[in-house]
Amino acid sequence: MKIKFLSLLVAFASLLVVGCEYDNFEAPKSTLSGRVVYEGKAIGVRNNGPQLELWQDGYPLRSAIPVYFDQDGSFSVSLFDGEYKLVRKGDSPWLQQATDTVLVQVKGNTTIDVPVTPYFTVTN
Repeated sequence: MKIKFLSLLVAFASLLVVGCEYDNFEAPKSTLSGRVVYEGKAIGVRNNGPQLELWQDGYPLRSAIPVYFDQDGSFSVSLFDGEYKLVRKGDSPWLQQATDTVLVQVKGNTTIDVPVTPYFTVTN
């Protein structure tokens, strides 16, 4: 019993040691921030609901980078410098746009307003 326990402990410890490899990449230093706007004004959205997607071409791992909104319609994401495609997802509370993709050149701190047309608005 002790031998099985010790062998399992050694196997687990070796997996932990192998999993601790030095990360040789620096963290992104650029920031893409902005807001979702309708007629020049930021629109409020439901928390953890709608989102945008960022895509970057030219790299072997091709997957979307999710961009989540705050309730006031603002967003912020840390990225590496480069050209990104900002895609408005179709399951969001706004009408489908003629083109759902906005090309964004990120270098340093970049700010962008994403125009949308909501299904409806409530005003006083």
